[in-house]
Amino acid sequence: MFSDAFPHKVVMGCLYEVEGKYVNESSEVGVVSNDEEGTEDAPAVINLVAVHNLCATVLSKRDYQAWLKVYTKKLLDHLKANEPDRVPSFQKESSAAIKAILSNFKDYDFYTGGSMDPGGQTVLMSHGEDGMSPAFLFWKDGLIEEKQEV
Repeated sequence: MFSDAFPHKVVMGCLYEVEGKYVNESSEVGVVSNDEEGTEDAPAVINLVAVHNLCATVLSKRDYQAWLKVYTKKLLDHLKANEPDRVPSFQKESSAAIKAILSNFKDYDFYTGGSMDPGGQTVLMSHGEDGMSPAFLFWKDGLIEEKQEV
């Protein structure tokens, strides 16, 4: 859903905050770039969305809460089976994160992965402290690290 090529950090213990930025997308070659010649008229896209094929979606607060209930239970069950030492900290961290997210719900846009799996992760996007830079939140325990050969 994102790569380590994007600036990121762990927030609230259970979320990755990943920095995106608006860039021009060249419709001729499908390459995302900040400095390609001839892209002045190309539409602005968010690099993370374009590169990782994230799909915008719309959720009401009630729908998001229902999704969170199912998704965090799925994460908790996975942790109980695979990383039982992580369970207490996940429960504490996720409760605080959920409270923070829901209290600022109106500030988020929502994205899913390219598969649009309703049981998969729903990614939150807000605009950073400057009000313009896109910042994405991913549930850390809902991601599987994959290494790609170069």
